[in-house]
Amino acid sequence: LDINNAFLNGMLEEDIYMSQPPGFIEPSSKHLVCKLHKSLYGLKQAPRAWFDRLTSVLLKLGFHKSKCDPSLFIFSTPSATVYMLIYVDDIILTGNSSSLLQKFIDHLNEIFSLKDLGTLDYFLGIEVKSLSDGRLLLSQHKYISDLLTRVKMEDSKGISTPMIGGQQLAKTGTSFDDPTLYRYVVGALQYATIARPEIAFSVNKCDNQSTVALSHNPVLHSRSKHMELDIFFVREKVISKALVVSHIPSQHQYADLLTKALSPKRFLSLRSKLNVADPSDMLHPP
Repeated sequence: LDINNAFLNGMLEEDIYMSQPPGFIEPSSKHLVCKLHKSLYGLKQAPRAWFDRLTSVLLKLGFHKSKCDPSLFIFSTPSATVYMLIYVDDIILTGNSSSLLQKFIDHLNEIFSLKDLGTLDYFLGIEVKSLSDGRLLLSQHKYISDLLTRVKMEDSKGISTPMIGGQQLAKTGTSFDDPTLYRYVVGALQYATIARPEIAFSVNKCDNQSTVALSHNPVLHSRSKHMELDIFFVREKVISKALVVSHIPSQHQYADLLTKALSPKRFLSLRSKLNVADPSDMLHPP
C-alpha cells in the first residue's frame, strides 16, 4: 500500500506559524502570518507527526506494536493473524485471512487516500517471491547487480570469500579519488548483508579476552561506558555463578564465519556447522 500525501495527515502538537504562501497573500494584511492546523512537507516534525497519526489509527483498529520493531504492527485473533509493516508512507500488509486483510485496507482507505500496489515483489532493495510450498524467498540479486553496475564491476569475477586471509589493513595509504562513491559502496554493502551475511566480515579488532575479563570484573570505565547498563545483566549472572563465560578457541569459534577473513575451506566448514546451506541447494535439492 502507498499512502498519498502521507505527511499532510499528521497532527501538530505545537503552534507553528508560516508566512503567507505565494499566490495566497492577502493584499491588505501582508504583515499577517498563517497558523498551521496540520503538518506540511518540509517541517522537521512531519515524519513523526505522520507516524503518530497512523499509529493511533492502527491501535484503534486493534493492532499492537511489536516489541522488536516499533514499525511492525500485529493484529491477532484465535483464528487469524495480520502483520503490517510501516516504512514512511509505504505499508506491507500480510496475514492468513484475505477477508481480514481487505477489511483493514478498506478501513485505512476511509481515513487516508491510498493506492493498493498489489502483490509485493520488490521492496527496499529486496525481491520477494512466493514459493509453491507457501514459503517466501527473499533475495537481493537485483540490488547487488545494480550496485555492481553503478561501480562498473558487472563483468568482474566472483571470489569464494569476501576478504583475503591474513590481510593487514593500514592506517595510511592513497586517498580515494571519489570519497562519496566509496561511502556509498560501503553503505550499500552493509545493507546487502541482509541477504548475504557472509560478507559482513569485521575490519575492527575484536578482543575476546577483554570481553571475558569485563564480564567478571564489576568495573565501569571510559572504554566500556558506551555499553547500556542492562548489558551488565550478564555480569550479575556470572557473579552469582548462574552463568559461566569462557574463552572459545578459534577452531571452535563459529562466529569467525562473520567476523574474520577465512580461507574457502574453513569458511565452508564453519557454515556447515551452523546448518546453513546454499540457497540454490534449497531450491533445487538433489
